[in-house]
Amino acid sequence: MTIEEDQARFLRCIGEPTRLGILKLLVEGEKCVGELASVLNKEQSLISHHLRALKECNIVKDEQEAQNVYYKLTDVRLVRLIIYSETLMKELSLCQMSGGELMEEKKIKEVVKGRYAQLAKQDQESCCSSCGSGVGPLSQAEVIGYLREDLEHIPEEAIMGLGCGNPTDIAELKAGEMVLDLGSGAGVDVFLAANRVGPTGKAIGVDMTEEMVDKAKGIARNYGYRNVEFRLGEMEKLPVGDESVDVIISNCVINLSPDKSKVFQEAYRALKPKGRLIVSDIVSEGVLPDEIKGDPDAWAGCIAGALGQQEYLEKIKKAGFGDVEVVSSREFYIENKANQTKEKLLSITVKAYKTP
Repeated sequence: MTIEEDQARFLRCIGEPTRLGILKLLVEGEKCVGELASVLNKEQSLISHHLRALKECNIVKDEQEAQNVYYKLTDVRLVRLIIYSETLMKELSLCQMSGGELMEEKKIKEVVKGRYAQLAKQDQESCCSSCGSGVGPLSQAEVIGYLREDLEHIPEEAIMGLGCGNPTDIAELKAGEMVLDLGSGAGVDVFLAANRVGPTGKAIGVDMTEEMVDKAKGIARNYGYRNVEFRLGEMEKLPVGDESVDVIISNCVINLSPDKSKVFQEAYRALKPKGRLIVSDIVSEGVLPDEIKGDPDAWAGCIAGALGQQEYLEKIKKAGFGDVEVVSSREFYIENKANQTKEKLLSITVKAYKTP
């Protein structure tokens, strides 16, 4: 790493509002996670995430005292200079990641993998905030947009109440088609697609969480499915050949990727000419606040990665797709815990075609 790259990394690390709040408190003296979370009114898990980042940049260090771990600054004078230098603070605001994303790509994927590995073991829990919570996975799936008569013809274990739409229904699948599901989870959309394309077709699910892939493979094996396959892989580098599938579907998962342009480029590569892309996802009307963008729980919950609707659609078009159409849209609101305001989001389903 060059000196310039190291400096840029340092500036990105401390240029996040919550981290600056942590540094201001640590200037006063050492503190534990609970104290920092209480003063800043943040979840302890979020504070711990930011402390790890600051520690990796050698800005803070930790020390064990009895039963508690306390954090302190490695150089108090440097941090004081950072906090009270208006010129430097302006520079920091320009050094945040492109698109306003405050978490590094690797960190985002670690958080998402951890969350969905846990879900695979727990069997159920809703991901997206557009769908509500507190009901069983079958009822949750109906709220999202799935039809009960379709769900009754697939393994119950695959229904986890995840998602924000029903792209499989909109895809108008035909017998014999090859379908690829991005972020397939326990396989609900793969099994629905398999039923529609029949024995002459095939449905492939790709997921980056090993626990989810293992769960889906087990379900397929137990129920004797012969026209499904589950592969471990990432949407940004799909484990499928060029022009190998007729249809690509995805349900509230592309949102989780920190590089959505790459996902759509890969989808375009994998689709046959005139192939169809149908995705349900979460988008925003405006720019999301930094408090939400930097929250790992909001990333795992399908919120922090939300782009503005126009930007999302433009990324699909720039990947080469034509006839891009929003076929359904539903608004909902989430709470910004930092200032107790409501943020408006949209659950949309988009259909597009790979044009020659």
